[in-house]
Amino acid sequence: MLNENEFYERFSAYEKEKLFDIIINKDRFQKNAVLAAKRIIVNKNLSNELVDLIESLEVKKNDEESMAKEIIAQKADYYANALKLKKENNHINIRTSEIIRFEAALQKESINYFSEDRNVDAFMAHFPTHAYYFHTEDLESVDLIVKQLQMTDPHLDQRPFFKFELKMIAIAVAVFTFLVLIVVLLNQ
Repeated sequence: MLNENEFYERFSAYEKEKLFDIIINKDRFQKNAVLAAKRIIVNKNLSNELVDLIESLEVKKNDEESMAKEIIAQKADYYANALKLKKENNHINIRTSEIIRFEAALQKESINYFSEDRNVDAFMAHFPTHAYYFHTEDLESVDLIVKQLQMTDPHLDQRPFFKFELKMIAIAVAVFTFLVLIVVLLNQ
């Protein structure tokens, strides 16, 4: 372990930023290293710059903390509202392909809603859907929007979502069966 004078000799050639780092992050350095850095800063008349730097770092830290608190408060409000809307149990399932125009219509009418995060989408029947929750007083407006956009309940739609894929599988099975029959007939 070096003494303060040995650190002083070593740190004398350091740039001011490196010396300031030792003071600001003093927990990462030995006590003698911090004392030597302080002495060098005083001898080089850098104390005022260090004070300014520390004050600006504190302001930045306070700003970050207040921003984090604000974000937490916004999220708390968002989820409190979500809980209220879910408790009212007024919801509708919308196909993921219709989300953009549905949400645009809701926003245009200033209808308050809650929708789960996009990665929580439920897959009901054959269609990927997304649940939206509303206040009871907004139900008539939501119903009108659904009618105006000519949206149907995904549960009532009997068209298979993977229609093209089902046709391709059926064709592949038929071709495979035909090839197997040919091979069997040729081997007899």
